[in-house]
Amino acid sequence: MILNKLLQFIKKQPQILFVPILFIVNYLGLEMPMLIFALGTWSSGGNLLAARSSLAGCGTQTAGLSFAGVEQTNTEEYDGSSWSSGGSLPVGLYAPGGCGTQTAGLVFGGEPGPTNDSEEYNGTSWSDGGNMSQAKYRLAGAGTQTAGLSIGGYVSGVTYVDTSEEYNGTSWSTGGDLATARSSLAGAGTQTAGLSMGGYNGSKKNTVEEYNGTAWSSGGAITTTTQYLAGAGTQTAGLIFGGQTAAGRVVTTEEYDGTSWSAGGDLATARHSLAGCGSQASALSFGGDVSDAGSNITEEYTGIIGPVNLKSINSIVLANIKSINSIAIADVKSINGIT
Repeated sequence: MILNKLLQFIKKQPQILFVPILFIVNYLGLEMPMLIFALGTWSSGGNLLAARSSLAGCGTQTAGLSFAGVEQTNTEEYDGSSWSSGGSLPVGLYAPGGCGTQTAGLVFGGEPGPTNDSEEYNGTSWSDGGNMSQAKYRLAGAGTQTAGLSIGGYVSGVTYVDTSEEYNGTSWSTGGDLATARSSLAGAGTQTAGLSMGGYNGSKKNTVEEYNGTAWSSGGAITTTTQYLAGAGTQTAGLIFGGQTAAGRVVTTEEYDGTSWSAGGDLATARHSLAGCGSQASALSFGGDVSDAGSNITEEYTGIIGPVNLKSINSIVLANIKSINSIAIADVKSINGIT
């Protein structure tokens, strides 16, 4: 019983293995520098007040913003622990794009329609912004309220678009076209250093493209073809999570270094059509489709630890292992409430 609980704890918190590795390295007196990595981990956050999928979001892990979803007008603000109600959208939206911050958010496109409308959030209420040149939904977003980027999407009929548009806080203008037209993709980064990931245009995609403010170029492909995924981070430190592959809803997380993708820690709950925000090191996922129903699940991500040069760790006192991370290694019974 105790062993099973300990194994469950290690599975949820793999970084705990960092402690015994440090002890062994110190005990053996290894002279050569060693590098160690620990996968990032997701942990439970406060649930959304309104369960929904096909929503959008922006902001950070401690100051997040969620809005829209299955033609809902809900806006909610996250403080790092719980969600609270924000100002409602004037019209319920489904699968719009979004970007910005909790106090300066931007939503654009979406169903019903689709629409080319944009709305700006000031931390209290939404007001009309400039209209995009093209009405679309299932598009991605990146950037800020005054320097936003809309990416790809889907228009009426069976039409996947390759267009990008740039927002200056007042109006939209034409940006560079994607090399691969697609909808149901994820976006991250800024207007001048954007990232588009995955998507669908008749088949699921693993395509990644990087934007320089003028044109898109190929980036490193994600591991699995995925649609309805969420993204966060920057062009050189990107993050994708969740979505739908040929196998169905997934828990997969991947981290980008500007060249290639590597595995991150899995979500606790498989979802597609979810939203995300934050950085590669500190992200937030919320909502999504679980078993063909909207979800109120929120999870918080702590990114990959590493590489770490063990010889350079001066803040850890190896002589006093019990002081590391406030874990009493000598008292195994204290771990995760094991008795």
